[in-house]
Amino acid sequence: MFNKILIANRGEIACRVIRTCKRMGIRTVAVYSEADAHAQHVKQADEAFLIGGPRPVDSYLKGDVILAIAKQSGAEAIHPGYGFLSENATFARACEKAGVVFIGPTVDAIEKMGSKSHAKALMQAANVPVVPGFTVTIRMPYFWRANQRRLVIRSSSTQSLVVAVRACGWSKKRKIFRRNWKRPGARPRTRLEMMTY
Repeated sequence: MFNKILIANRGEIACRVIRTCKRMGIRTVAVYSEADAHAQHVKQADEAFLIGGPRPVDSYLKGDVILAIAKQSGAEAIHPGYGFLSENATFARACEKAGVVFIGPTVDAIEKMGSKSHAKALMQAANVPVVPGFTVTIRMPYFWRANQRRLVIRSSSTQSLVVAVRACGWSKKRKIFRRNWKRPGARPRTRLEMMTY
């Protein structure tokens, strides 16, 4: 049992973890961005620390800062919630190295399941039924912070198309195209939608 944990998230998920910890007699440490200074999770936690600017990349994704606060506050573990650092193998490994428990999947599991295409290959090797599909590389707009992203495309007998960003765990990074995308003229439009959604 832990005496104190840090919740590396915000909003409802952080509040839920805090409520559970209180029922278990565990003290909690919240972290927050400038935009979340008056958020409920900040008020409900036993301690709260500012970690950066309003953008997640300047706050909730700064694993080194969050880990340093965990050590400073005496938190024995970090609960990542979902999103942000919850599927970040580098962060989980850094916690392990610093002697702070990462409440989540093991580093090995994150690395194996973090890529949809790799996870699919593992399932196929274990004879687990998977949806048929293939992987392509599509040039994405500049705001993806990379010149190319791999997309796993799964098509069914209904000719619907499911597009998913390969290395992203968020379900909202998935889109279903229900039109007949194989008919003439449909592919350029579909490709444009894939680039902009």
